[in-house]
Amino acid sequence: MIWLHVLQRTNRLRARFLALVTPLAVVDALPADAMYWAPPPKSATAPLAALMATGFGMAGPLQRVLLTRAALSFVEGHHDAALAQACSVAQRWRALRRGSNDAVVDAAGLSCSAQALQLMTQMAARLPANTPLPAPCATAMAPLSDAGLALCPVASREVAWQSQAMFDIQHKADTLRRWDHPGTVLVSAMLIDARSTARGIERAYAWACAPDLPQRLRAGHFAAPRLPASAARGAQCIGNIVGCANLHALVQRAPLRANIQRRETFLVQQAALLQWLWLRAHAPGRTPAWPDVYAHMPASLTLPLDRLRLDGNVLVLHTPQAAQPQWRLPLPTITVAQRPAPR
Repeated sequence: MIWLHVLQRTNRLRARFLALVTPLAVVDALPADAMYWAPPPKSATAPLAALMATGFGMAGPLQRVLLTRAALSFVEGHHDAALAQACSVAQRWRALRRGSNDAVVDAAGLSCSAQALQLMTQMAARLPANTPLPAPCATAMAPLSDAGLALCPVASREVAWQSQAMFDIQHKADTLRRWDHPGTVLVSAMLIDARSTARGIERAYAWACAPDLPQRLRAGHFAAPRLPASAARGAQCIGNIVGCANLHALVQRAPLRANIQRRETFLVQQAALLQWLWLRAHAPGRTPAWPDVYAHMPASLTLPLDRLRLDGNVLVLHTPQAAQPQWRLPLPTITVAQRPAPR
């Protein structure tokens, strides 16, 4: 965990961050609406290209550097700035994926945002419960909008590049025909039917552009429909060997499954954060008393017991589909100084 890593190596990390001034300045200079669109529009500016040039363009290294900086700032006593930094990281990832049509950026944006918010709770747990959170935290924890849950831009890009790959193969097959050799003509005729395959790819992703997708995701347990097995077998495949192999893969696995799972997990994580905020706002006047407060939580905020439980002063969310099967949100330890004065 980043928090424990910083606590154990504070002095060493402080020295290392002196060498990261330039790349971090590039990150901080990114506009709030920075986006990742593939292929990039001709009018795109260069801030993301500059970020890639720093060597921290990949989500994993960049995320670790940004969150380590926030944790180090907190350990050095800059509490408000550290909380704001963590929440700003979460918000930046949300904004980046909202303006992206890339499946990896879309899923990673939610994972990185959740990780940053978890670090924020770990730092906030070290402060009195009545310590106000910086303004960026309210934005970072805001519910996902319908646009934030939408999948159509990502699905459209998947359809575009997969279909283009089929047409590229078709072009090569057509080139074989020009050799005017009986064997190559036969092979090229059996190899690919790009138009038919592209139509199948479009059908496989059509569900992702349904207008009611956000509502269905919020309802939970959404299962993306798959292509019927008949789409990749039968007489239609005699002249479309490569195309049917591609469609068979779409029959076997639900397209964009990871993106669906990340949305469902993030929605539950947001619900857990709402509980964390409510508990923090209703901090008990004695210790230990978090279970007493938890028992009086409004029904509108509760989650099924198999998903969320209170373990001492830590909210534990079970996220079996995520890389981190347990998402832990610590609450402040109530001290004598925080108890209300006797009347």
